[in-house]
Amino acid sequence: MGLQISILGLLLLTNALLFAADTNTEGGADGVAQVRDSLQLRDNSLMGKILEDEEMQQIVALCRNSNPDKLAEFQQCIEDEMAKPANASLIAKLQEKYLDKGDEKSKDRYQAVETASLKRTNSPAMKKLEEYLTKRLEDALYGEIKKANDKKKQRMVDHTTFFKLYEEQVSKNIIATVSSFCLNVCTSSPSYDPKSCREENLKALSVITQGKTQPEAYGGWMKCLENIPKFCSGTPSLGTDGKNHACQVTDALKGMRLNLLRLSAIDQRFKQIKSENKKTQFMQETEKNGRRERYTNETQGDSKSLDDLTTVTSNELINKSGYGKALEDESKKLQEECVDSYDEEKCKHYLHSDDDVAKLEDAATEHSIRRQVAINKIAQIKDEETLTTFLEEEGRSKDEIQKMLNESTASDKVADVVGKITEQFKGEKAAMIAALNKKIESRKVERASSNSPPVAELKKKKLTEVKKEMEAKPKGYQELVHFNNIISGFLTIEKTIDGKKESMANTHAMFRELEDNAYQSGREPGSANQPPSTNDYGATDLEKLKENLGKAGIEDEGAEANATKSMQIEDLNRAILKYK
Repeated sequence: MGLQISILGLLLLTNALLFAADTNTEGGADGVAQVRDSLQLRDNSLMGKILEDEEMQQIVALCRNSNPDKLAEFQQCIEDEMAKPANASLIAKLQEKYLDKGDEKSKDRYQAVETASLKRTNSPAMKKLEEYLTKRLEDALYGEIKKANDKKKQRMVDHTTFFKLYEEQVSKNIIATVSSFCLNVCTSSPSYDPKSCREENLKALSVITQGKTQPEAYGGWMKCLENIPKFCSGTPSLGTDGKNHACQVTDALKGMRLNLLRLSAIDQRFKQIKSENKKTQFMQETEKNGRRERYTNETQGDSKSLDDLTTVTSNELINKSGYGKALEDESKKLQEECVDSYDEEKCKHYLHSDDDVAKLEDAATEHSIRRQVAINKIAQIKDEETLTTFLEEEGRSKDEIQKMLNESTASDKVADVVGKITEQFKGEKAAMIAALNKKIESRKVERASSNSPPVAELKKKKLTEVKKEMEAKPKGYQELVHFNNIISGFLTIEKTIDGKKESMANTHAMFRELEDNAYQSGREPGSANQPPSTNDYGATDLEKLKENLGKAGIEDEGAEANATKSMQIEDLNRAILKYK
């Protein structure tokens, strides 16, 4: 149970601190400054070093010699070489050996589940937050252990609860991932500017036009949501950073969709087990004085809904957890030990060594090659049956697939749909690799040359950038969590219940945020280097939002009323993951 609690605590953490939460402070202080290790793949069964393949090594050597010290150009060279007709047999071999693995079931898999991210070693600030969220979840699920007459009583949790919690959290992560992008987008232009657009969108939270029940920010969020696939394709253009961020979002959402698909299968299996074994009970055994004792389910203390357990307010994130204070302390320590004076031993964990850089670049290149092989596999789809297999793996129904084909105006409808899918995958690949390369560069110190300052000075310069990122993190995360919780309260999802279609919205998370947010008096995350400007969203806007909600007649429906209103696979496919 301890492992499950830790995993769920980390899931709550990912909801609060998404990978794309603040692209203008790439790397940040939430452990990215301490990146070591290598890229981790979602599906370990796909692990295997393509770079170590003998034929592949010839291409790697060719590109390495022509592009020394230029990672992006080196990776592009490899992609160009792999695209040459002369290397078609090599691509087929790599696909068979490293993606299909000789497994009949694996051969039917098309989804690029090998999405990677930099593995992070938690900083003291992140550990504070992780401990807080894990304890909060643990207390809610189990309560305090009480002793009476030398006997223990402990609240127990059916294992299916963990899967339901995970499903609820994944669903909320979907919405938060969209918010992490749309908070940075001005939809009226459209444009992508993490500074000015954030200010504009936060201010729009409190503006509700007369006669309407939703703030202007929600309308902008919905418009942004609908255009994410177009932004990823580059039309309309948001610039390189905006396009890459949009593609990262679609890529991340695909991974979440796979998780929901797998959870659905697990849920069905549990229902089957329970129906076949009605007397099955989930119990915990502990050992005391050498004797085993059994503890059955208890219902002590206040109960909490899944919505309560998976909602983190901005005040919890920044203040109650101790994250904001810990980050401030870490920033001061970095200034004293690494900027004002430089201590190699105390500061080395913030930067990449040459060995780190080599390993990370190899891992990023490995990932790039895998992605290209997966794209080539999708591009080989020539018939409707194989295309249906791919789209069904994404969770699409036969009706959706048929509609997609019918909407194509091309003479070869299959080739047209496959072409759109391939282009989107290429965009996602380019975005992910660009983001990974950027993270590597953010902690890489250039080698000193005869014309450059000494190495120590170069490191101090890089560490100054790290410190600035640290100082920006609390405000960035506070803005994201607050914005997302408010927007979630207006997000309407259509469900069919007992044969009837109903529109639902989760107002409870919004009102929890309004009651416990970091913008109220005395709660703003402080930073002497970043005083709030007169245009910043704050307590005045908050009061205006509350007043407008009251005028619009919007109330807290309660946690239980929102327990089943999470975004599911069909919502993802319909609203976001379209092939344009």
